[in-house]
Amino acid sequence: MTSRRTLLLLLPGAAVLLLLVLLVRVVFEPNRGTEMNAMDYTTINANAAAAASATITIAADANSVWNILTDFARWRDWNPAVQAMTINGPVTPGTVFKWQADSAKITSTIQQAQPPYFISWSGKMLGINAIHVWRLTPQDSVTVVHTAESWDGWLVKLLNKPMQKMLQKSLDEGLGYLQAAAEKS
Repeated sequence: MTSRRTLLLLLPGAAVLLLLVLLVRVVFEPNRGTEMNAMDYTTINANAAAAASATITIAADANSVWNILTDFARWRDWNPAVQAMTINGPVTPGTVFKWQADSAKITSTIQQAQPPYFISWSGKMLGINAIHVWRLTPQDSVTVVHTAESWDGWLVKLLNKPMQKMLQKSLDEGLGYLQAAAEKS
């Protein structure tokens, strides 16, 4: 009788806990497992919690910019935010690269590559699903580089404003580093 009574007393608390877990899942991960698979990777995730873009004109031809951008093993040479990088394979869809930017350890997969004009990859790290797109447009003797990235996941939703600022800063600085490397070559 006592165990039955205890069970009846605990049941409402367990139901409330279950509802809270479901609510958190719905709020922080409403499309869990579908958002990345549904993407075509020609654009970022427009529904992501954080998104940013940046454009710069680089005084170098598109092939030169492309070669620097897609030589993943040498990112550390021109981008001081990158502390580590490993890639096992060519710059083609499906190739995985693992890297560390500041304290974040990221696993990325190349989704599309159309040399020397377009590359996109998806990336994952704790609490973040990312999509990063790069477009290189030759114009006379320069290349206009446009990059955009989206971050989604529970961590981005929880810390939205600082994550949005961090993402924009990362794109702006990354383009500056790419420009310096390409114009130095």
